[in-house]
Amino acid sequence: MRKALCCNTLLAVALGFLVVGCGGGPTAPGTTPSGQVAIVAQPPAPTPTPVPPAPIPAPPTPEPPAPAPAPIPPAPPSTPNWTFDGSTSQAHWYAQPVLPDRFDLEIANGSVQAAGHSFPIQSQAPGNVSVIAGTRNVETLTLEYYGPEDGSGSWRWTYNGLAGQATGALTRRHVAD
Repeated sequence: MRKALCCNTLLAVALGFLVVGCGGGPTAPGTTPSGQVAIVAQPPAPTPTPVPPAPIPAPPTPEPPAPAPAPIPPAPPSTPNWTFDGSTSQAHWYAQPVLPDRFDLEIANGSVQAAGHSFPIQSQAPGNVSVIAGTRNVETLTLEYYGPEDGSGSWRWTYNGLAGQATGALTRRHVAD
């Protein structure tokens, strides 16, 4: 019994310290040394800042006029047809010859016409000093010029295709003005 009384005393002392240390309760307002209740002032509400008036929209700018259509470029000057007399100096044909011993050859409108055959131009240098024509991977007709710019040099042609191989000379025909 003495033990139970000792525990009760200890409990009563501990509760007393709790009440004094916490201010008497968890929701009790604090007191000032004079015994008055302290009032905590609310912070003042912020004053609303005046909203500036909405800017007046600028009048719409008129659409710029549509640009004038680009002028149509003048047609490129037509290149004159180049005409040659061709001759075969060496040939080895596996089938009917594509180019006979003598034939006419003309360079015009993106192709080379020779002995009734048309070869589309694949590559062409200015002044036709080198022309590569034919169907890729089937046949090739190459025309090459060797000599001065005045055209007094010599022209050579070479054919290589499924029908065979041949080479020869070309003589340019000059058209009278």
